[in-house]
Amino acid sequence: MNNMNTRAKSILQVALLAVLASLAGCGGDDDSGAQICMILLVIPVPCSAGTPVSEPASTQTPPPAETSPPPAETSGSTSSGGERSLAMNRVNEYEPNNTLNNANVVQFLTAPMDTSVGIDIKGNVHDTDDQADFFIFTPDRSGSYLFYLCADTCAEFVEDDAVYVMLYDQYQTTIVSTPVGTVAEQVFSAELTAGLAYYVEVHGVSTASMSYAYQLVIIN
Repeated sequence: MNNMNTRAKSILQVALLAVLASLAGCGGDDDSGAQICMILLVIPVPCSAGTPVSEPASTQTPPPAETSPPPAETSGSTSSGGERSLAMNRVNEYEPNNTLNNANVVQFLTAPMDTSVGIDIKGNVHDTDDQADFFIFTPDRSGSYLFYLCADTCAEFVEDDAVYVMLYDQYQTTIVSTPVGTVAEQVFSAELTAGLAYYVEVHGVSTASMSYAYQLVIIN
């Protein structure tokens, strides 16, 4: 019986080392979303006939519970109130999404109220083959949200007449839009209500029969 217990302890020690090694190798940067590492461990335990030998109860204090993993993308952003963190969900558009009724579903990450949340969408429109891309989302907090197309960096706004951006409410009624067919900054803000659905459209009106790559940001 002692030999059996010794072999079981040896197996558990080897398995524990494997778990620690796996956790050390898990992680890495990934713009597609939060990474969750899961290990399924199967440990063979020897079984023997007869009366088991009771082991003394462990007096070791259990480790504290692990905290939840951070959001997929977090970065510092300076606001008028000082340093403020940002939880940004980065996604790519996919076809078909050329009407309100087949809009891509996008969502904000879950974050504390003192953290700004945003959605960063990359896509392409074409004034003849793929005029419009539609997205639907539901904010989980009420407030003012900024909508804009990034220029060379997302610290600047696109100023162009090749595209326009339009926001719709849950009834598919237009709320606000950038100017259509006019050279203007592709940016506007709107007050949104938590729990209600909204649509946003990027529309190509004069892309010179070429694919127009855009990066749309929605942020509160």
